[in-house]
Amino acid sequence: MQRQERFADGVLVLAVKPKAGEGEDGDVGDDVFMRGFKPALRVAQFFGLLPVSKPADPRRASFRWVSPRTALAVVIIVGAVLEACAAAMRMVDTGIKVNTSVHAMFFSLTAVAQMLFLRMSCVWPQLMLDLASVDDKCLRAYGEPPRLRARMLSLTAGSFLMAVVEHGLSNAGTLFYVWPCYYRGGLRLVWQGYFLTKYLKTFQLFTFATWKAVLLLWLQIINVFVWNFMDLFIALFAMGLSARFRLVNSDLEAVLVSKGQNNEFWRKKRKHYNALAELVRRVDVILGPLILVSYATDLYFICLQLLSVVNPSGVSLYHKLFFVFSMAYLLLRMTFMTYVAANINEESRRPREVLFSIPTAAYSVEVERLLVQVLTDNIALTGCNFFSISRSFLLKIAGTIVTYVVVLVQFSGKDANPDAAQSNGTVSCTCEDIKVYTC
Repeated sequence: MQRQERFADGVLVLAVKPKAGEGEDGDVGDDVFMRGFKPALRVAQFFGLLPVSKPADPRRASFRWVSPRTALAVVIIVGAVLEACAAAMRMVDTGIKVNTSVHAMFFSLTAVAQMLFLRMSCVWPQLMLDLASVDDKCLRAYGEPPRLRARMLSLTAGSFLMAVVEHGLSNAGTLFYVWPCYYRGGLRLVWQGYFLTKYLKTFQLFTFATWKAVLLLWLQIINVFVWNFMDLFIALFAMGLSARFRLVNSDLEAVLVSKGQNNEFWRKKRKHYNALAELVRRVDVILGPLILVSYATDLYFICLQLLSVVNPSGVSLYHKLFFVFSMAYLLLRMTFMTYVAANINEESRRPREVLFSIPTAAYSVEVERLLVQVLTDNIALTGCNFFSISRSFLLKIAGTIVTYVVVLVQFSGKDANPDAAQSNGTVSCTCEDIKVYTC
């Protein structure tokens, strides 16, 4: 199928360079950006995020409120909200401190993130069409960004691997804390003690049962995925956008060694630059709330882990090592996301060097218009316009973390281990231990 036929049907596609063996239905999977994004989207949908049919295909992407995917997303959100309420009640019972707020904050923030992904699903098909429209112009003019797909797949695989390791070590820490239950009744009580420690208030409100524990474990895994996926999702989007700006800049820099560029050349470059700038603004409107929640989540848990590192009272050597690893992982995750997202702002400003070097004889109205836009237009992802993500933003985050940790040290409790802090140092292995009902 030719590109002209697709446009005649009023449909825009991402891939404009047909490959041998392309299906008759005109599948758009050949675009390097969407091929790099597709694995992450598939995994996200497995965990109930972005309940959109064919999310990587701008021709077929669709969202319906009445669908199994949407129903699953709503059930997961309701479960996260209910668990956040139970964790908040437990926090009040044990005393409101930094370490007793972990579960309440975790489920509250991930529930909000899931609501934002569901909200994003409503506009996802149109966003894909906007991406396809701009991508078609860039592909025809510059081709595909080199090594973009490989970098996106590497980032996705690395992020998922680190998330699994971090979550596994976290659960191992809880099992280490409840291991005394083994000497009272074997692995059965270790299993029971794990859930009575992590979800004590839930099993004070509802009698303990294995099927309920399995549902809570499923809900926990999903919310941990959401917690990790927010940063990855933003970083992948930013990699695609900055790669397009980088291609425009490379083409502009080639002007310095070429001669005789006319006014039409600069008009086209200005149109391409403006199209990318407008696309970043559209993406920012949609991603802005998620970016805000992502940074709030990262800052909270980085401060929490850093507090546990500088004030490791009442914890084992294993937990001390885990706090260091978890803090390093969170810092790396947030720093990399910020660096990748800041590349959009950096790449959007690079044309200044070329435009300032244009000789007088080649200077024109179109060059001037492009220069004015580059100098005055702040092209960057933002957190609902509260802040713009740039390289200097990293230094502001570092200062914020240090400031909050100094304050939090004054209000921290005696137990740096959240499991111990939320259970007042008492390991509950059986229902009788929580003194509410009998198993």
